Amino acid sequence: MALELYRYPEKPISRLDDYLMINIQEYKAPGLKFAGENILSLTSGDDSSAGGLLLSQSAIILPLPKAISDGHGASWGDNSVNSLMAAGYNTANELISGGMGAAFENAKNVFNSLTGEITDGSGQQTASAAASGLAVNALAGKEGNINDLVSRATGQVVNPNVELLFNGVLLRSGFNFTFDLMPRNATESTSIKNIIRTLKKSMLPGKSVSEFFVTAPKVFKLRYMRGSKDHPFLNKFKLCALTNMSVDYTGSGQYSSYHDGTPIHMTMNLQFQELSPIYSTDYDSPEVTGGVGY
Repeated sequence: MALELYRYPEKPISRLDDYLMINIQEYKAPGLKFAGENILSLTSGDDSSAGGLLLSQSAIILPLPKAISDGHGASWGDNSVNSLMAAGYNTANELISGGMGAAFENAKNVFNSLTGEITDGSGQQTASAAASGLAVNALAGKEGNINDLVSRATGQVVNPNVELLFNGVLLRSGFNFTFDLMPRNATESTSIKNIIRTLKKSMLPGKSVSEFFVTAPKVFKLRYMRGSKDHPFLNKFKLCALTNMSVDYTGSGQYSSYHDGTPIHMTMNLQFQELSPIYSTDYDSPEVTGGVGY
């Protein structure tokens, strides 16, 4: 199948011209496979479609959008493991490995330790009561509302030992591009019409022959270019899905068209989302040498 190429504006591209290249490809599902002893191996949608395995069906060349930016993120969250929870985990472990006697001994040690820690002017009875409640919660491996009791009795709470812990990876928040489309002749009018139609059709799911399944939309390979090469500075992209698209046919605030019905000024908004997260090892790839990387 011949590659369909649409370009706006219609002018020769010199070696110093900057632009955005959008290649449209068939989506290849990541799939599931077992490696060795029933070890499930997973690949991302981006990995399964990388390396030229999928040929581009269409390509679109557009000027650089109004705003160009990128961003990264990682999921971190606060977490607390106080002494009570640690004691509870230890008691449960003693119950499993050492039996009831070992677990009881561990609980007694927790009680004695807490009784020595919790003291105030009201005497040992208050300290023992608070320590008993804490020891019960320690056995359950949780803090619960026992801090209310301890605070009322002694003006203290259990040290939560709060730390910021890594939770996992995040997909980048997405890329929002805005383009002003103002055809100057019939050729550019046709190009803009084909660009809008191709993007709309490619971003939507299809139906299988039997109509039993719904097939995935196309995916998009985005590249900032300078001349015939990747841009030497701007960021790179992993494979993307076009998640949202809108076209305003009254870009100047009022509808006006040429004799053939083509609007004089249109504004097109595209929102892309990468299929897989960015990892630090991705920066070692030859594809992102030079420039700012992803």
